[in-house]
Amino acid sequence: MKSKAVFLVILLALTLFPIACGISASGSSERNIGQTMSIDLGHGVSMEFVWCPAGSFKMGSLQTDPDRDHDEVPSTVRLSGYWIAKTAVSQRQWEAVMDYNPSYFRGANLPVECVSWVDCHRFLNRLNYIFWDRRRELGSFALPTEAQWEYACRAGTTTPFSTGESINTDQANYNGTPYISGEPVGQNRKGPTEVGLFDPNPWGIFDMHGNVYEWCWDWIFEDSIDLALGFRENYYELAPTPDENPTGLTRGQRRVERGGNYNLWASRLRSAWRERARPHRTQEDLGFRVVLPLTNW
Repeated sequence: MKSKAVFLVILLALTLFPIACGISASGSSERNIGQTMSIDLGHGVSMEFVWCPAGSFKMGSLQTDPDRDHDEVPSTVRLSGYWIAKTAVSQRQWEAVMDYNPSYFRGANLPVECVSWVDCHRFLNRLNYIFWDRRRELGSFALPTEAQWEYACRAGTTTPFSTGESINTDQANYNGTPYISGEPVGQNRKGPTEVGLFDPNPWGIFDMHGNVYEWCWDWIFEDSIDLALGFRENYYELAPTPDENPTGLTRGQRRVERGGNYNLWASRLRSAWRERARPHRTQEDLGFRVVLPLTNW
């Protein structure tokens, strides 16, 4: 019983502390931007990953970006290389691992939704258990940190969207309200679309703008210290520059969501836009994707 308890504690630690377990750039010089790899989840289902190389980028938005929020203060971030899933976790992938489907909108290739931050870690714990005998080779499956998410979303771009200065509903799933005044109103699909439906960003990653919000690892907290600095602003105000492999705040009440969703207008799809929710919250426009800091594959 004691050994089983120790095993469970170690497994939880591997999932909940991905950076501590080693986002490693080992061998990253041999990998190319956009290189892909696949992991077999069983039942004829796989999860495809794209390589994000080690590098630095400016996290946040420029003062000149239309409709930017005050909590998007630019900060230079340096990251080690890592793998990120090509798409948000689909219902097919979730069911292959968890044997049930919590989603409101049903479809094998639709993103899984109605999953809390805690639910995501149940999924990740299960994956880490399945691949436990290969943990030294694979590292641990995890949620992306906020910095990893934005780095992958931008894919080398510095514009408000990876698509450029604007975006439209032929490029992403949102409610059709344009980013720039005077641009045409787009299609409001009123629900999620299948993962990978739209063209990928320059690194081959799909749906980083719109469709469903995606959970990240980081806390955003809202207490007296936070309010004194400005609502949700403290991470950017206090982070060193450059910040290396940041994991966000050490405590809080809410976790970060990124990417916008099908219910929102275009400005909420920007690469720098930040949202938050309590870890147990579920909603039909909120899903997640997986990162994996493989060391030798």
